[in-house]
Amino acid sequence: MPKMREIQIQAWFLEAMHECLKAQSPLSKELYSAAQTLKSLHTLSLSYDEFFKTSSDDSLLWVEGLLSSFPTLEKFIIRGGKISLKTAQKLLRSPRASPKVEILLL
Repeated sequence: MPKMREIQIQAWFLEAMHECLKAQSPLSKELYSAAQTLKSLHTLSLSYDEFFKTSSDDSLLWVEGLLSSFPTLEKFIIRGGKISLKTAQKLLRSPRASPKVEILLL
């Protein structure tokens, strides 16, 4: 089986997954379990448009969940529009499963 080294996520997916988390869906637990098995994943890339602007607390919660789920992550790239300074500071202070992960806001 090939090793997955990078995953790209669109913001609409995060919004849908956040709804699953709020509803305590089994899907969110399955995603966390899958994240623990992706030992070769080094890069996670998130693309968004207005997601951080419209629901920054909700999106921040989900991003924190992603950061705390991937123990081998080295780069977490967030691409898109402008993020407020307050949100960026929260992101950079978020707890993470990987001590080596670098958060890049592009």
